[in-house]
Amino acid sequence: MDGDQKFLDHMTKSLEDSGFAVQIAKDGLAGLQMVKEDTPSAAIISGSLPRCNGFIVTRLLKFDENYKMLPIILVADDESDKALAGQMGADVFLIKNNAEDFISEQAKKITD
Repeated sequence: MDGDQKFLDHMTKSLEDSGFAVQIAKDGLAGLQMVKEDTPSAAIISGSLPRCNGFIVTRLLKFDENYKMLPIILVADDESDKALAGQMGADVFLIKNNAEDFISEQAKKITD
């Protein structure tokens, strides 16, 4: 889930090249709806999503009995968001400007 098309394109390519099927939501509310309609094996969520930021989306999913075991990678713009990501329940925290280098590796770790 992310609103930045360039970031989405890079992440999608990286994940698909690693064998993952990718579904995209460009805002938090659409992402929540997507998860509820077809629960993925993991979610990669941007902290800066429009219409419901990624920290709130993560908390809503992790504190819902139906989705609390869903592995979530939270991607944010700044290292200072790491503590908040943990408090919201994110399984993995990545900084957006270097997430491309680690996203597939982290997705494999949390879905194995």
